[in-house]
Amino acid sequence: MMNNNIGKKISSLRKSKNITQTELAQYLFVTPQTVSKWEAGNGTPDISLIPKIANLFDVSLDYLFDMTDAQRVRDMISKYSVLKDDHSFEAARSMVDSMLDDPSVDSNEKTEYYALKGHLYLQRSRDSISKALEATNRAIECSSDSDKSALIMQTYLLRLMNGEFENVKQECKQAFSDKPNAENLYFYLEVLMILNNYDDVISVVENNSSASDIMQDKSNSLKCWIQYFQAIGNAGSLEKAKNLYDELSTIVSEQDLLTMSIIMAKLLAQNADPKLGIMKDTVYSLLDKIEFNEYIRKEISAQIQAL
Repeated sequence: MMNNNIGKKISSLRKSKNITQTELAQYLFVTPQTVSKWEAGNGTPDISLIPKIANLFDVSLDYLFDMTDAQRVRDMISKYSVLKDDHSFEAARSMVDSMLDDPSVDSNEKTEYYALKGHLYLQRSRDSISKALEATNRAIECSSDSDKSALIMQTYLLRLMNGEFENVKQECKQAFSDKPNAENLYFYLEVLMILNNYDDVISVVENNSSASDIMQDKSNSLKCWIQYFQAIGNAGSLEKAKNLYDELSTIVSEQDLLTMSIIMAKLLAQNADPKLGIMKDTVYSLLDKIEFNEYIRKEISAQIQAL
């Protein structure tokens, strides 16, 4: 329903321009009585007349409708949520940023604008995830069976980013139950790791007979063993982690060994274990062997140095 205050706005604008009700009525092709009713609050102009009224008095539609800056931002965000196009996103982002940069905007208003900006970017991220999922599913359709594994994991990651935690977890659990193989076990354990369900990872590996059978062949299930080690380390089981580290360190890649060594170093530090120094040296040695972005190298070194 149109804001009845528009009648008061029309009356004020008309008088400021020295225009009579009859002259306004003639311009809009309505009766003077109709204009009188609007100004008395007993009706509102047809929506088709609003642009003509705004044009005559040289005011914005927002002014006629008593629309605040915050309402305009909300409308622009709503427009983006429908159109999902870059132009609408940039228009909404620019509008909210201009409000935040305006020194006349007080702290309470800024709180609202920051919240609106957060909502805008949240909507953008959801749209990006949807587009990424669509592209990944298309890639799966086009790929050969040997290339599908990484793409399937990517769809799980995207869905987790979209908040589908329980659905993805149950789907992976069911897929492994229906078809217990190394790939489905890896997907299931990886999702549990991402969700920080370390005890569940340990339980699956140690108590699920299908998982135990699959992991008998380490050459075919090495990724699952690494996941198992990471879960043990994050769960704080020092002695079990030590034994598994020694068992796996001779068969994993240098990259995986670095990951394991970092986890092991943190676990040793937590337990004030005297072997921490040896493990830190192992991490530094592996960092020298593996090609890394210099920023990542410095970040890992700083983490280990702080232990």
